[in-house]
Amino acid sequence: MALIPMKKMLVKAQKERYAVGYFESWNLESLQAIINAAEEVCSSVIVGFSGRFLAEPGRLMPEKIEYYASMGKVFGENTSVPTALILNEASDFAWIEKAIELGFTAVMFEDESLSAVKEVNFIKKAVKIAHSKGVSVEAQLGILPVAEKRGVTEEIAKDISLTDPEKAAQFVKETGIDALSISVGNIHSLTKGKAEIDFDRLKHIREVVDIPLVLHGGTGLADDTARRAIKLGICKINIGALLKQTFIKGIKKKLGTYFNGYSDPHEFLGSGKERDILMAGALEMRDVIKEKMKVYGSSGRA
Repeated sequence: MALIPMKKMLVKAQKERYAVGYFESWNLESLQAIINAAEEVCSSVIVGFSGRFLAEPGRLMPEKIEYYASMGKVFGENTSVPTALILNEASDFAWIEKAIELGFTAVMFEDESLSAVKEVNFIKKAVKIAHSKGVSVEAQLGILPVAEKRGVTEEIAKDISLTDPEKAAQFVKETGIDALSISVGNIHSLTKGKAEIDFDRLKHIREVVDIPLVLHGGTGLADDTARRAIKLGICKINIGALLKQTFIKGIKKKLGTYFNGYSDPHEFLGSGKERDILMAGALEMRDVIKEKMKVYGSSGRA
C-alpha cells in the first residue's frame, strides 16, 4: 500500500471521532514494532522521526535524513494498513525541504527560538512547498512544557503557554496548515504523573478551528483523558517517550540472559528470534502500541 497524505487520514478520523497515533521511531526495530502493531489491530498509523533529535549537535555519527526516508517509505509501501510518514518537529528548514523531496507525506516545522512572525513565515513557506507536492503540514500554536526540564510538582502549564482559541483560528487561516498541534495542559516527555488537560479550552478551540487537532505529549495522558480529548475533537496523538522506555525495558530483561556464560552473539543481535535483544525491545513496544490504538479508537478502522 502506498503512503498516504496525513491530511486524508486525519480528516477521516475527525469525521468518525477517533484518533490516529503518531508513534515515534528511531531505528529499524522500533519502526518494525509500530507497523506490526498497526497490522495486528487493523489500524491506520502515522510513523516518522524527530527532526529535532536527528539534527541535534553532538551525535557521534552524523545522520542523513535520506536513511530514515528510505526506511519509512519501504515500510509504508509494504504494509496492509494506511500509513503516513512525517518528519516531526524539525527546526532546520532545510530538513523540511529535503523531507518533502524525499517522499515524506507530512512535515512539521517548529522553532521556538524564532519570533512568532518569523516562525509563521517559515510555516507559510513550508505549506507552499508541501502542498505543491501533495504533502501535509502540521504546526503548533502555544508552548508545551517539557517535564524533564521542570519538576512535575510545579505549576508547569502557565496560561501564557496555552493555546488561545481565537489566535488559533487566525493562525490556521493565515498559514493554511492541515493539522494544528495545541497546548492545553499536555506536557512533553511526562513519564511520572499525568497531565491535567483544560477540556474547556480544548472544546473552545474545536468550535473555532475546523482542521484536525493534535496533542503532543501522549506519554503523559491517562487513557481516560485521551478518550475524553478525542470526543472533544482531538484526532492525532503523538507518543514517543513511553515507547523508548518500553523498548529499553524489553532489552534489559533479555540482556541479562546473555551474560550467563558464553553466548553466541548472532543469536542475541540480528537473529530476530526468541533470544534477540533488540527484538525483545520491539515486542514490548509493539504490545504497548496495540493497547494505545485501542484507546484511541483507531483499531479495526483501517
